[in-house]
Formats: sequence, C-alpha cells, structure tokens
Amino acid sequence: MNQHGKSSGETGTVLFFDLDDTLVIERASAEEAFLAAARLAQERYTIDPELLSQQVKIRARELWHELPTYPYCVKIGISSWEGLWGDFTGEHRMLGELSRLTDRYRLDSWHRALRDSDIDDRELALELSGRFIAERRKRHIPFPETAAVLTDLAAGSRLGMITNGAPAIQREKIEGSGIGHFFDDIIISGEVNAGKPEREIFRLAMNRFNAEPAACAIVGDSINRDIAGGQQAGMRTIWINRDGKKLETHRPDHIIASLTEIPGLLRAHLRRGK
Repeated sequence: MNQHGKSSGETGTVLFFDLDDTLVIERASAEEAFLAAARLAQERYTIDPELLSQQVKIRARELWHELPTYPYCVKIGISSWEGLWGDFTGEHRMLGELSRLTDRYRLDSWHRALRDSDIDDRELALELSGRFIAERRKRHIPFPETAAVLTDLAAGSRLGMITNGAPAIQREKIEGSGIGHFFDDIIISGEVNAGKPEREIFRLAMNRFNAEPAACAIVGDSINRDIAGGQQAGMRTIWINRDGKKLETHRPDHIIASLTEIPGLLRAHLRRGK
C-alpha cells in the first residue's frame, strides 16, 4: 500500500502533473524576488527598481545563452532565472559544470544590469545576487487550490509528477511548497537525463506506474512541453490556462482555468467509460 492507502499495483487512471506554474507559483514568485532585490539598489542609488529587475532578466538571458551548458539546460528545462538562485548539485557532469559557472554568471548578470543604468558597482552586484537568492528561496508557494484538489484526487487515483529542471531546485520547490506527499512518484528531468517534451521521460513515468498510455493523463501549463509531450506519448492531455492564452498548436483533450475543474473532468470520463 502507498501513503494514500492504494495498492501500488492498482489499475485505473494515473494523473501526472507538471510542477512550475501548474501546482506552484513560479513566474510570479520570481518576479517578486527580482523586485525585492532591486529595491536594495534603490537604497544606494537613484534607480528605478522595476527597470533594474527587467534589465537583469535581459542580461541574465543573454549570458545564459552564451554558457557552454546552455544546450543541456534547454534539454532538461533549466531557465536563466533559475541559474540566478538555484542549487545544481547532482550526478550529471553538466550539473557540476553549472555549479562551477554560476557564481560568475550571477555576478555578471547583476553587474551588467546596473551598468545599463550607469552604475558600475560590482560589490553592490554581489549583494544583489545574494539578496535575490534569499528572496527567491522564500517563495515556494502552491496555488491556493492545489492542496485541496490533490487531496480529492489522491483518494481515488494514483498521482505522479513529471517536472523539468535541476534535481536540487525542483526538490526544493516541492519540499518548500509542502506537496510532495501527495505523489506516488516524482520524475525530474535532471535525474533521468530526459526532459519534456521528449517521449522518453513520459515512457519512464508510465513504466514506474506500470500503466498504459490510455490510462494516463498529464496536467500542465506548457503547450510545447506538457501537452505536446503527453500527446506524443499517447496520454490524455489537460492544459491549465489560467491567463486565457490563445491556443495555436497541439490542441489538448481538455482546457481548464483552474485545478478545481479536474475532479469533475475525471468523473465525467469515468462515467463515459462505463
């Protein structure tokens, strides 16, 4: 029996969830951390913290693309923003290379952003880097409905997570948001050296649950990674579109605006299957 009282060999629906901006608030949390760090610069100089927070994102992205680790980060799904705060411990040699490069990357990102406002202060850049790390790590926040929906779903379905990213970063988000106990297994791209939308990571997830594609569904916010990958693997797909984005490619089986819609979708599917 697993932690939800269901047999690990139980048949039935397996629901796989993405993590970032599906279960936990990722982009908005990072935006808040950028602004909190930038306000430190405002205490020293006449500078608009909103402008600085935008400039550091631009400079970080430019530098991230220049790093020799960039192709690996694209494959695994590690963003330039995560490079500014995350822990890259792990078994893959490219994680070790990232760990070696990040101190300089973080300092240069903030220093170049300051210089965009004619402030040449490397000591402040180092302080801003440290402040951003601290502020970002305070913010591993699930969406308000996440816990209640997962509690409901876990009573009758097996739950898995398929998330792209560096192992230590994703584990920190899961632990910090307090949602890890809902899942029977968690597959992180940086631990298996395959990332969404690659079919391999979906197949691995299904194998761990001894489940066929027709019995599985993936819930995620990314059309190109979650939905496209799930479709290639033969899963049903549920796109969570909280912001009303226009759908242009990879039409999902279902579109929802909130996680609270999932239990109803699941019940409707089971009724149709009878």
